Amino acid sequence: MDEDFRQAFARHVQECASRRVVATDFRSSVFVPNGYDRFLLHHYARAQVVLVPQHVETLLLGASSREELLETLLGDTRFEEVSSDGAVRVFVRTDARRCGP
Repeated sequence: MDEDFRQAFARHVQECASRRVVATDFRSSVFVPNGYDRFLLHHYARAQVVLVPQHVETLLLGASSREELLETLLGDTRFEEVSSDGAVRVFVRTDARRCGP
């Protein structure tokens, strides 16, 4: 698994006990442990955290390109970007900002 994805997951999902619903591209990034609800990127609205890797399987995006999906996420007021450094862009649903139980 890509180290950038592992680091983003550890920083924004694993350390936050209340963030248990993740959307990502599971062809490019299959590392999401059991116990998390998982959705593909085209179902991002169901997730608390959206992890968009650098290289994404476009058939599973629900958009014509990674850039189009990122524009959609940036325009969705239910989500805020918490990390754009590195190869994985991370968005958290605004009602999941807290890391409590």
